[in-house]
Amino acid sequence: MARDFRGACHWCNTLMKDPDYVDPVLSIYRKKVPPEIIEQDPRDEYEFGEEYEVYRQIAFMLQNLSEYPGSGADYLMRTISAPTIRCRAQTIRTLKSWIKKAGTPLENSYPTLYERLKAAYELERSDDLKAEIQKILNGGIHFPEE
Repeated sequence: MARDFRGACHWCNTLMKDPDYVDPVLSIYRKKVPPEIIEQDPRDEYEFGEEYEVYRQIAFMLQNLSEYPGSGADYLMRTISAPTIRCRAQTIRTLKSWIKKAGTPLENSYPTLYERLKAAYELERSDDLKAEIQKILNGGIHFPEE
């Protein structure tokens, strides 16, 4: 994956099923697609076009973080306001999973993420995502299965 990241980043779906590979995969991602390059401009983009390649790559990784609370939090801090809907939606799903596993509101278990989510709420353009963010900000810890 490290040698041909663009062609092999989808392998994180298989690798991250094994907890021993989570940190190594995140390490590769941090080198190839560092979180700080993620734009903070939520738009209604659907990852079409070459300019959204990085967000497709990140989305592969994001969908695997829900099983590993706290892992990749540096990405979630950025992807909650990413330009693509898919990244933002996956970030919300991951946060909900972490909250369920912790059994406590986000504000208590991940206060920095909570503050970032409050700021993201104000920028969010999708009414559906905004409603999901509001549930988290209201202290929700039980969410129906999606």
